[in-house]
Amino acid sequence: MRRVLVLLAAGLVLAVMGLLGSRVLGGLPADPLLVLACVVGAVEGAATGARAGLLLGVVADLLAPPPLGLRAGVYAVLGFLSGRAGSWLELEGAVSQAAFGGISHAVGAALVGFASFLLGRALPPFKEILVGLVQGSVYAGLFAPVLFYAVRPLTSRLGKGAFWRRVLVREG
Repeated sequence: MRRVLVLLAAGLVLAVMGLLGSRVLGGLPADPLLVLACVVGAVEGAATGARAGLLLGVVADLLAPPPLGLRAGVYAVLGFLSGRAGSWLELEGAVSQAAFGGISHAVGAALVGFASFLLGRALPPFKEILVGLVQGSVYAGLFAPVLFYAVRPLTSRLGKGAFWRRVLVREG
């Protein structure tokens, strides 16, 4: 029962981040799927983080304006890098988890924005970009500990990487 409540809480957090992020924050909404990809990478390792990032990035691409595939690539890279960083970072406390979520969001949002610019999309004024980036990262950092709390029980229950392998690669 407790696991079900944890998963429901994580789903609620993602829904709130998605709904409020685009309304509360200025030019750049918080991206809950990006933060989730980074959390999965940090908890379950680089390969699993890359797979989860790719899957979550495809979902984000379907919900966002073109170009299709941009977020999938960025999320996969960030999921992988988060997995590499998670192997040597101490992410046990809520403060370190919040900092990790905020920094991951800032890097991911900057990469998505930069890649969009390279592909010909117009950029908003620099002040809007900076304010949105800071607000989105603070907002993402507030919810990162809840996502860590939701992902860790799955890892301990199913074994490291088992959940995402079952989702992305049909085993056995």
